[in-house]
Order: sequence, then structure tokens, then C-alpha cells
Amino acid sequence: MKIKKLVLAMVLVVLMMANPKAQNGTAKFYGPLSRYITPTSGGPNSTILFCFDNPSDSGIVGTIYDLRGSKIAQMSSNQPAAGTGCPQTGFLPQYVSWNGRGISGGVVASGVYIYQIEVESRIYSGTIVVVR
Repeated sequence: MKIKKLVLAMVLVVLMMANPKAQNGTAKFYGPLSRYITPTSGGPNSTILFCFDNPSDSGIVGTIYDLRGSKIAQMSSNQPAAGTGCPQTGFLPQYVSWNGRGISGGVVASGVYIYQIEVESRIYSGTIVVVR
């Protein structure tokens, strides 16, 4: 077990040295993988992902608003597993996701929603469409 941890630590150090972007700690926002979500479908568009490269492991705060400006949902960051569709080329790829549900847990109504994501004092925003 100790050998595996040592090997993992060595790999991370080599990656940091080979990737200058990782050393300066600048996050890169790739945006949402899709502009629409179908939360009741159970298919590939039932959750929307917003992808990042986050080399300094900064806190990422994602919020969904309706067009009136009311807060609908809060998102938190995750490390992407293989197959999420997020780019795996950066030093610390991460994503925030939304499953089309509001704070109360119910599926939101069809319509246009605004996402706002804050990382390293930068704010990224845009619109997504919920289709049911």
C-alpha cells in the first residue's frame, strides 16, 4: 500500500514539472458539455456537466438561477471519472454538475435557466435549456 502511494506521489510531481500551467495555478473553464438537459429522460442528457482544469484545486461554486434571478440549485465540484466527457488533458480536471432538480429536490419546469460558476475570483455564466 505504501509503495502505491509513493508511486502516485512521484507521478504527480512529474506531471507538475511537465505541465507549466499546473505550476501557475490558473483554472480554465471549458464550459457546459451541452446547452440543454432532459432531467426526466434517464439518458445521457439527464445531467449537465460544466468542465474545468483546476490545477490549484480552487473552490468551485456553481449556481443555477431562473430568469427572474431566483436561486434554483447549488452545484459542487467533483473529480471527473473516465467517460464523463470532460477533457482529461489538464493537471486537475474537475466538473460541477446539475441534474435538473431544484433546491427542494423536485425536477424544475421546462424553460431557460442561467448558470453562474465562480472559480479563482472569475465568474462564468450562460444559459441552459431544460426540456421535459
